[in-house]
Amino acid sequence: MPQNLTSHSSRTNNSWLFAPSSLILANYYLPLSGVLNFRSSVLAKVILQGFIIVPESELDVVKSELIIHKKLTLKETGCLTFTVTPDEINPYKFSVYEEFINQEAFDNHQARVKSSKWGNITKNVERNYQINSGS
Repeated sequence: MPQNLTSHSSRTNNSWLFAPSSLILANYYLPLSGVLNFRSSVLAKVILQGFIIVPESELDVVKSELIIHKKLTLKETGCLTFTVTPDEINPYKFSVYEEFINQEAFDNHQARVKSSKWGNITKNVERNYQINSGS
């Protein structure tokens, strides 16, 4: 249970109820003072965008494994969008754009990638990313 949540006796089938100084979800009560912290830590979308540069000698194996990596990523809980697009001019450059519902989903993705076949195959890939968090 997130911090600042306390049990509340009225239950409303998992719908949100708004009161002047509180927020009720199911049978949990959250004072409004905690809503912003709860929202920003749980609901703030994480966006990664940028590009990768693949070494020439590894291009074929990276392109082949990318198909599997995309499928696995899109099945992850919390993945909203995941695209990797070849550059039209540079055959070794790929644009990357990812959206996850929150930091936890993004962190879980990063952990999976680190210990995956994709993570091993792309250890020599140059990564140029910006990561932003917001709603």
